[in-house]
Amino acid sequence: LNSPGQDLFHIVDPSNVTGNIQFEVINDFQPTVTTEVSSKKLATGETVKDRVTSGVAQGDSWVDGTTVKAKGYYFTGDQKTILQTIKQTGTTANPEAPADYLKRVEKELGEPVATAETTFTAANQTNEVTARNADGTDYVNPEDGLFGGWLWLIVKDEQSDDDRQYVKNNYIHEFGQVAETDL
Repeated sequence: LNSPGQDLFHIVDPSNVTGNIQFEVINDFQPTVTTEVSSKKLATGETVKDRVTSGVAQGDSWVDGTTVKAKGYYFTGDQKTILQTIKQTGTTANPEAPADYLKRVEKELGEPVATAETTFTAANQTNEVTARNADGTDYVNPEDGLFGGWLWLIVKDEQSDDDRQYVKNNYIHEFGQVAETDL
C-alpha cells in the first residue's frame, strides 16, 4: 500500500507500546527592555520621562505569572559624552555584572542625576516612567543645555524569590542609544 505523508496502521501493529520518553522542560526566560524617551526636547521645569517596553530574548517566551523589575539610571552631560555607546563586556547568555557595568558608566559620566523603576508581567508591555531624584521627587529639566540619556538594567538577584527562578540572567540595555537620549 503506497500512502506517502499518511500514518497507517496495519493489522500486525501492536495495540500497546511501552517505553521511556524524555523531554526537557524549559521554565525560564531572558527578559529584555527597550526604551524611547517621551520627548526629545524638554522645556525648563519639565519632568523627564521614558517609555520602557518589556521583551524576551529570541526563542524565549515569558513565563506566565512572572513579574520582572527593571531599574533605569538617568545621566546628563554634553552631546559627545551622552551620545557615546558604552558597550557591556558580556553577552546576553553571559552578561557583565550589572554593578560592574554601572560603575564603568559612572566612571565615564559621573553619578546618575535620577533613577526610575518599573515592573512588567508580560512581554511587549510599555510603561512610561518618570525620573526621580534621590529624595523621591520628580527630576525636572534644569534647561542647562545638557543632553540626557538612560541606562536600564534587569538584575536577576533583585527579583522576588518567586520570580527569580524564572529569569535566566541579568540584562543590560547599554547606555548611549539615540532613542533614549534627550536635550
